[in-house]
Amino acid sequence: MRSQSLMILGLTLLLGLRAAGVTAQGLSAPQAQTYQGIPYLSGGIGEEEREMLRRLAHNYNVQLIFAAKEGHYLSEVHVIIMDARGRTVLDTVSEGPWLYTQLPAGTYTILVQVNGQTQRRVVQVGQQKQIQLAFYWEMTP
Repeated sequence: MRSQSLMILGLTLLLGLRAAGVTAQGLSAPQAQTYQGIPYLSGGIGEEEREMLRRLAHNYNVQLIFAAKEGHYLSEVHVIIMDARGRTVLDTVSEGPWLYTQLPAGTYTILVQVNGQTQRRVVQVGQQKQIQLAFYWEMTP
């Protein structure tokens, strides 16, 4: 009876931690943020965190992915997104190789920079389906 009570207590604690966003490794789940009213979410370091992001992906219409051409993911990527008038609607540093955002329909210029290397893309965003853009860099040792 005592071991059953301890098992129930442990399960309750584990579920409570999961609900609070704490994973088995003690990491918290990526947290949604906003920049001038534009919501975004970044992370994806490790398979468990990427799985958490996959579950939240339906809330966003743009996904950016950052990786080296050699195949490994990159984090700490500076991201600037500007609207058609050149106004910055998002300016952040991605905490992991994936960044999701929810943009109003329109045309945007996306600038991403890592290790002094900048890439630029212009994209048309709608509200019906998610756009996925992958950025790759040559990483020299």
